[in-house]
Amino acid sequence: MEIEEPTSCQEAIDSSNHKELMDATMDQMDSMVRNKIWELVDHPSEHKSNGNKWVFKTKHWTDESISEFKARLVAQGFAQIKGVDYEETFSLVVRIGFIRLLPA
Repeated sequence: MEIEEPTSCQEAIDSSNHKELMDATMDQMDSMVRNKIWELVDHPSEHKSNGNKWVFKTKHWTDESISEFKARLVAQGFAQIKGVDYEETFSLVVRIGFIRLLPA
């Protein structure tokens, strides 16, 4: 059964899977609050803030049945200007040595 994934919040609200998508959105928000991924600061008036967007995905089992609905809030960082909007970036990368250490 093919389900079209919404490309905006309005499409998610109008979707037949509205409840599942909103539950996925709330799970993501709860996770962000629990993990303290942001820090609330005053916005400098001379700069614009970056936008964000919700991305919705439907995960399937191997038999094509739906396993879960996922929602992620992503920042539109492509609008940032180095030295103005950010000083450094961070991307979590796992080294293969660490993965080998886990089973040991």
